[in-house]
Amino acid sequence: MVNLSQVKFVFYHIPKCGGTSFREILFEYFLKIYKKEGDIYLPRLYENINLERKVIDNLNSKYEKKLKNIKVILSHTQVYEFPELLNDKIFKFTIIRNPIDRMISHYYFFDFKRYNLKLIDQSDEFINNYSKVYGNFMLRYLNLLENGKINIDKIKIFLKNFTVLILEDIDIDNFNKKLNIFFEVDIKLKLKYINKNLNNKKIELNDQNFINKIKNYFKYDLIFYNIVKEFTKEKEKNDSTIDYILQKYKN
Repeated sequence: MVNLSQVKFVFYHIPKCGGTSFREILFEYFLKIYKKEGDIYLPRLYENINLERKVIDNLNSKYEKKLKNIKVILSHTQVYEFPELLNDKIFKFTIIRNPIDRMISHYYFFDFKRYNLKLIDQSDEFINNYSKVYGNFMLRYLNLLENGKINIDKIKIFLKNFTVLILEDIDIDNFNKKLNIFFEVDIKLKLKYINKNLNNKKIELNDQNFINKIKNYFKYDLIFYNIVKEFTKEKEKNDSTIDYILQKYKN
């Protein structure tokens, strides 16, 4: 039976935020702590099934004995799926990136082959509909919207309880230090390669008309992204720092 009562670490892997390669880095790290794969939920070990509430019964039928002592989750798992994991005894982690960049990456990874057409060359209707579907995606994934708008109170709680890395500027040493302190170990993360896929050659990011056309769909994700960027640069990460940053965005 899938048992989450012993979970100590969750990587909420937002799609197209460099997380696939980072999951492997974390997998190697945690194998040195827990020693056996059954303690770590990594989708590729379970038919590429991401840990979601709707698949629990299926996982129970196939891996009943193997998943009874999960300690670490490295998966495309949305925050709202398992509220029991939102406690201060669990190290909660995610990676975010520029939301428009993330959407463009999503298109070229999942949909370009189907259309064989650059996103910028799609019709205005297609671009608007695509942006509407994937707009404010990170906030939805992390359950930080309220009635379709950014919820500053939720953001404050999130910043206090989550460790967040910015894909464009990953501070691996500081993250490694936090992990080691939490787990009371001295293990170095082996940073082999992180697939940032930052779309530097994608013409969409260099076309201001294209950006202006769609940016309103990403309004709240962009605010969230900027808040996190400010917060990660602060030396003192306390309530006063959070309040100071959030005050700018309350209106």
